[in-house]
Amino acid sequence: MFAGRHSYHAINRLLTSGNSWNIVQRTLGCSRSTISSAIKHAARTAMPTQSATLDGVAKKSVAIILWLLVENGSQFTRGKKAVREQIAGMLLTRFRGKRVNDTETRLVIQFTDDADLKAQIDEMLAEIHQMADFQNCEIIDLTLQEETTGRYWDEYNGGWN
Repeated sequence: MFAGRHSYHAINRLLTSGNSWNIVQRTLGCSRSTISSAIKHAARTAMPTQSATLDGVAKKSVAIILWLLVENGSQFTRGKKAVREQIAGMLLTRFRGKRVNDTETRLVIQFTDDADLKAQIDEMLAEIHQMADFQNCEIIDLTLQEETTGRYWDEYNGGWN
């Protein structure tokens, strides 16, 4: 069976290098619950998530407040608590997130240029929606607000408004 501290490090290395949960699952042959446990382990042990440079290129960073409301998909499904925990674990690990309250998380995203920022945010949003879909839950509201300027991320146009 796939478990243990060494496999957790492999999972977190793959996640911090930008791989999605699906890729980690296929690459290592582990379950989604193992990935979730690895993320929680990394948050407890304060593993570094991203380096300051990538191939010698200095990275910029932006602080974002993510507001998220998750609900069960119907009266017959359960799982919104698990989805919230999975999303929080991913955000804490990959983006040095810090929970503000039940619905808000403060993130720091490091990026090289606007295209890199857009790609990271798009991937993050896709993963959040995928985690909710996997548990038959719905994302009722998801808002990204830049902490310093107060601008909001426009999910459709892929930029700040």
